[in-house]
Amino acid sequence: MRRFFPPEPNYQSLSVRDLLEAREAYHVYLTNLENVIGTAIGKYRIRLSDPDLENPLALRTRPSRRSSSPRTLSNSIITSYSWPCLLVFVDKWLTADELGGRPDQFVPSRLYMPDGRIIPTCVIYAPKKESAPPPLWNLNFPSELVGGGYPIFTEVQDEQHVASIGCLVTDGDLILALTNKHVNWLCTTNEFLVF
Repeated sequence: MRRFFPPEPNYQSLSVRDLLEAREAYHVYLTNLENVIGTAIGKYRIRLSDPDLENPLALRTRPSRRSSSPRTLSNSIITSYSWPCLLVFVDKWLTADELGGRPDQFVPSRLYMPDGRIIPTCVIYAPKKESAPPPLWNLNFPSELVGGGYPIFTEVQDEQHVASIGCLVTDGDLILALTNKHVNWLCTTNEFLVF
């Protein structure tokens, strides 16, 4: 007998709007879980070691939870049959056994929207980097013309910051260089002023 309710999930029919609505609805809940560090939208990632990697029928309607090895961006891929999902990044990979008596800390495999849409999740292990990258001191100044990509420096609280100009805009009187929030520059036709 054919089942009518609840309907079979059709993840491939999910749109970017569906994923963004689910992320908006569940982001605070998910990031309050113990190990979750962030969320994003994307497509379900399949581990290279997953036995279902070459079998799209096995993964058509259900996420694979069989493997206890961490799924990372480097050991998983997006295939032609990967479905849209909410990506959940964790800084510590815990198996169901390790979560033990704390089921409230488990990232659900599906998120249910009020109108009945079902959004799958894909948990990805993203450990924090302990060391900062080396400072950039050998910068390349392409020419005397200032424009997009041109490196700039500023000093804030006796600490030098490096950024690059995104683009130049004008209001007809002044030329402004747009850059990141941590570096503010005002550029007139012949000088740079820090403000």
